[in-house]
Amino acid sequence: MSNKLIDTLTWVEIVNKILKETDQESNSKFRKWLESKEGLKGTFFSSPNWLKCYNIYKKVNHSDDDHVQVTCGMEGCGKSTLNLQECAVVDPTFCKERILNTPLELFQWLKKNLNRTKGKAIQLDEGNLFLFSREAMKQGNISMIKLFALMRQANLFCNICVPNYQTIDSYIKQHRIDGLNLITKKHRDFTYYSKKAIGIINVALKKGVEMNKIRVPSGLFYGSHWNGDLPTLNDINKEGYLNIKDSAWKDFLDAGLNVLKGKENQTIINMSDAEKLSGRSRLTIKKMIESGEIVGRKVGANWLIEKDSFLSIRKPKEEIEKVEETYEIGGFA
Repeated sequence: MSNKLIDTLTWVEIVNKILKETDQESNSKFRKWLESKEGLKGTFFSSPNWLKCYNIYKKVNHSDDDHVQVTCGMEGCGKSTLNLQECAVVDPTFCKERILNTPLELFQWLKKNLNRTKGKAIQLDEGNLFLFSREAMKQGNISMIKLFALMRQANLFCNICVPNYQTIDSYIKQHRIDGLNLITKKHRDFTYYSKKAIGIINVALKKGVEMNKIRVPSGLFYGSHWNGDLPTLNDINKEGYLNIKDSAWKDFLDAGLNVLKGKENQTIINMSDAEKLSGRSRLTIKKMIESGEIVGRKVGANWLIEKDSFLSIRKPKEEIEKVEETYEIGGFA
């Protein structure tokens, strides 16, 4: 649904069009909710997505539940813009303060707004920094996984941007994601997958099926379109959003410098090197990871093991250092 409609139709006419295209013409509550969105000055997306946003609004405001949604697509395809639009449509109080770029910002916002989060929308703009599976073995991401396990009680609409769905931690994919926007093209088309569809996708991915070859039954997804306009709401505007992105980029660079200076050195050992350095078999090391004796995680076909926990089974220091020299700080050459 293009914003050009606003130049040719009144908002009431647009509302009637949405109601007709979603077979909701007798739904007076949906009509009233749509009519309240005129101030956003945008039609943003196709009719089915307006209905989805209304259902999310009802869920987080009128039940003891939250709604976690992920938006995926290549860099620069408009993930953040689509998420900003949906956050603004679901939550009329949405503002810049709730565009979060790091786990620390999320924890701080939740603590600051304790018992005042019901029905609120938040956007995790750099989702990989929150729930990136390759980093999930680190203490900060373990805390994030625990937070998401408990966060349902906050009754939030949590919108997460990530380039690749498969990089998200397995617990989050299997238990916490309620909806998935998958942007497959650059001309503002996307497909929305329901929670049932996500279950099918997760099973297929686990079997090694490529994302673009997974088939989902009709009725569990729909195609939609959105425009590239930011919503006009509270302090949300293009200049302000770009300032947030610039600030996040600076903070990321500062954090990277700290890592390179050794303040957060978390070298990762792969399974092959762990076998050589510990003198233990792959099966034994895998069982130690599964039992929690050492910290590690499977990424694709590989196992990665945190150095600090590996110290308990390693050979002498001089032998492990020979392998560590082949890794950059952070665990990848």
